[in-house]
Amino acid sequence: MTVIAGLEGTELTGAGLCAASAGLLSVDGAAIALLTGDGVPVATYRSDPSLQPIEDLQFVLGVGPALDAYRLRLAVAEPDFAGSAPLRWPGLARLALDSGVRSVSALPLQIGAARLGALTLYDGRPGALEGERLEDAHVLAGIVTRALVAMQAGGAGYVLVAELSDAVLPPGEIDHAEVHQASGMVSVQLGIDVGDALARLRARAFADGTTVRQVAVEVLARRLRFYP
Repeated sequence: MTVIAGLEGTELTGAGLCAASAGLLSVDGAAIALLTGDGVPVATYRSDPSLQPIEDLQFVLGVGPALDAYRLRLAVAEPDFAGSAPLRWPGLARLALDSGVRSVSALPLQIGAARLGALTLYDGRPGALEGERLEDAHVLAGIVTRALVAMQAGGAGYVLVAELSDAVLPPGEIDHAEVHQASGMVSVQLGIDVGDALARLRARAFADGTTVRQVAVEVLARRLRFYP
């Protein structure tokens, strides 16, 4: 629930979401790209203007973290652009290093089968997101996706707390938010897609004689973990 608490009060704008994402995940910068079905960018946002050349280059080359995360529907990463091992996106390495970026991770922004784009995280330190940080990143990607949908629906005047608070949203809406975020965490824990993770949550709720929302709350609080 730390991710949710940390986002309360965030202004519902692309730049605001990028800045909040970078701060919550302790990376140096973040960018959001909204893409068409063919991977063509229709809008981009970033926490720092210095990230724009890297974002632009991947779309010129047709390869990069945002595009791979979007196309594969999976989190992708390059842990060290200065490393000796074969790089995932060698065409971005020099520009990234010149911009002070050593590592990058990207996650798809999606709800069910619908894809909006990708959240890309940039850091001046080497190393990919792992463990709880990766789980938090998936939860965050789910929240960012919902916020972007709200923006596109004309909700830009709200702050993100309105997406997350019981006092603001009807019961059904907050249930959906928590279940969606928990599904993202379970998908990471089990290495399965979000749809299958939701099925696991439902199965656990049935076996325990409880609700899917209650199981989701336990997952988000890290009192319940799913194992392969």
